[in-house]
Amino acid sequence: MKLTRYCALAAALLLGMPLRAQNSIEDVLRLIESNNAALQALRHENEAQKLEYRSGIALADPEVGFSYQWGEDAATADKLTITATQSFDLSAVAGLKSNVAKEKSKLSDWQYETQRRQILLEAKNLCIELVYYNALNEMLTSYREQAGILVESQRKNLESGNINRLEYNNAVLRLAAVEGRTAQMEIERNTVLAKLAAMNGGETPLFNATSYETPDMPENFEDWYERASAENPALQYAEQSVMVQKKQLALSKSQWAPAVSIGYAGEFEGDDRHNGIALGISLPLWANLNRVKQSKAAMQAAQYRSEDTRLQFRSSMEILYRQTLGLKKMADIYRASLNESDNRRLLQKALDEGILSVLEFLAEMDICYDALQRTLEAEKNFQQSYAELNAFEL
Repeated sequence: MKLTRYCALAAALLLGMPLRAQNSIEDVLRLIESNNAALQALRHENEAQKLEYRSGIALADPEVGFSYQWGEDAATADKLTITATQSFDLSAVAGLKSNVAKEKSKLSDWQYETQRRQILLEAKNLCIELVYYNALNEMLTSYREQAGILVESQRKNLESGNINRLEYNNAVLRLAAVEGRTAQMEIERNTVLAKLAAMNGGETPLFNATSYETPDMPENFEDWYERASAENPALQYAEQSVMVQKKQLALSKSQWAPAVSIGYAGEFEGDDRHNGIALGISLPLWANLNRVKQSKAAMQAAQYRSEDTRLQFRSSMEILYRQTLGLKKMADIYRASLNESDNRRLLQKALDEGILSVLEFLAEMDICYDALQRTLEAEKNFQQSYAELNAFEL
């Protein structure tokens, strides 16, 4: 049995170290990026899409023709005709189709990058929530232990006649309330863990951090925006769409040129042999009607869409930037106030010395723990807002 456990442990270590705890949110995100099934599917879809773009740029396949005609009577020789021709699409020869395929491949890469960062941002927000619940669990564990000690102390006081039943019941009710909050927290924490496991290929990341790294807010919005806009995949996708349509317009214009075919033609009838060159030309009189107009309209639409995307992005980022600054200020105020005014030890001392009654102690402790929970919530809200603000870094 021991050997089986040792083998299982060794296998776990060899298969990606699922038992190893992640030390930071970045570690969790790297793990998810490797294991996330949706990202793996997107990577393969992106590769398949680019191969599809490349599949349409080659010349048409050569065409081979064969016909055999029987003579009407013995005096008429049978006739054999053989042709082998190759069509030349001038847009393919000139590389215009290849240019469109290259630009579409870049567009596909930006689309993948946009979806990738959306998935990682979702995972990062879950990690931020998990840190919040880890810290809340730590807080409630301490509160529950303290409430349990108080109940036991009050039980002894009740038995010795030092307190009445009302005071004892208040301590019991307080413990029940803390246990209820703990149970609710565990449900919410387990939900976050389940979502992270689903994003990590079914494996739950071992991430037990109870505090966040303190990020530096960009001091100047314009400087930050210049960098964010240069690296934002949604903006790059919109701009690349314009480039694709420009190349598509050039291709549409070239397709008004005739397509040429050249090859070999041979006729064999009795002892007669006829070998020569076969030439053909295809005039695009009907197939390309309105294609250039359509390409121009599509290019103009892409330009307007790119401009609107940039305007909307700037507007939303300005709002988010101000919101993040406000949330940081709120979190800093809560944390500074908590650091300066954490009365938990003083309250316990006052209770032990008889300065506070049990009811007064419980009321004051509720204030302390509520302040701590508000601090944790404020820090979580700031971290999630900051994560969205800097999602282009993922």
